[in-house]
Amino acid sequence: MQSLALMGSRLVSHAGAFVPAKQLAALSASPAIGAATAMSRTLQHLARPYAATPKA
Repeated sequence: MQSLALMGSRLVSHAGAFVPAKQLAALSASPAIGAATAMSRTLQHLARPYAATPKA
């Protein structure tokens, strides 16, 4: 994975490297958890109040 930061059309920061396709082939393309569960866990982690579990 590479992270690039641009200011205008100029590259100002970069980090990371490309992952070879062989390593990516073994990974699942589907998320491990759903979006509603991810949001609920994020809010709990941040200790933010929420009224109910979000619905997807």
